[in-house]
Amino acid sequence: MAAIERHNLEYASHKVRVPVPESFSGLSVHDCVNRFLNQKLDEQDAGQISERWYSDLYKVCQFILEQFGRDRAIESIEPNDFAKMRLVLVKKHSPTISRNLVSRVKSVFKFAKDTHLIDNEVDYGVSFKPPSKALVRKHRATKPKALWTPEQVNAMVDKCNTTMRAMILLAINSGVNNSDIANLPIKAIDFKTGWMDFPRAKTFVQRRVLLWPETLAALKEQIESKTETDDKDLIRLVFVTRWHKSWSMFAVHNELENIKKACDIELGSFTWFRKTVQTIGENTGDIIAVKAIMGHVDDSISDHYRQE
Repeated sequence: MAAIERHNLEYASHKVRVPVPESFSGLSVHDCVNRFLNQKLDEQDAGQISERWYSDLYKVCQFILEQFGRDRAIESIEPNDFAKMRLVLVKKHSPTISRNLVSRVKSVFKFAKDTHLIDNEVDYGVSFKPPSKALVRKHRATKPKALWTPEQVNAMVDKCNTTMRAMILLAINSGVNNSDIANLPIKAIDFKTGWMDFPRAKTFVQRRVLLWPETLAALKEQIESKTETDDKDLIRLVFVTRWHKSWSMFAVHNELENIKKACDIELGSFTWFRKTVQTIGENTGDIIAVKAIMGHVDDSISDHYRQE
């Protein structure tokens, strides 16, 4: 029981809870998600999954609690309940995000079956399935391309301090995201050869990138100007805040927003750097090199970042 209380995800929603038959007994939704999260936290502690991936799964578990209620017995959930959940997903999120969330919800209940917390497979019915790839492509076609222009990148670099200049050049050069940057170790960069070997934080797929001279120069300047600290965990990182802390992905995002505002750029997020590298890189025709840089598990992930 102590392990379950480790997270203690509470049901906090204005929605009316689905009543549970008094005669039914079994694993509750609350206990299921807490056991699931305990395992994922152990995997994070062991370095098997990233902090970001754990955070995404935590949010999914909160969503499950909101939809079904904390005291609802897992084996009492019916296909109609999942059909209602899917309607909530597709109304609130884009087809791409809905696809991911359907898969993550199913992973929670698969865990319950695989670990023998429940006897039978959960019956999702015919409705609880991800939006089709065709619908994802149709939705994407209605959105502006998530690509930085050379003019925008140059404008932002000109407005940057030492730290953000290094971050932006690294992002547009190598396709790393803000989470990668926050955790980038100095040892990942070979300043003699110019190569960076750094696995993706989310999937641990290895990446190998040849850095531009201007990127290497910016990184050297950043490391030399880094706040001094005795913290061994911070000494190894390329980027450290002036408050003697490691950067978070959210802090990187916020700094980029400030730079965009200074440059009168309305649209764009840090993910755009990764999407730009994927799209422009594929225009060279060297797909193998792009895969080595991006570190995607399969082509379906590349499809998500490709804008043309």
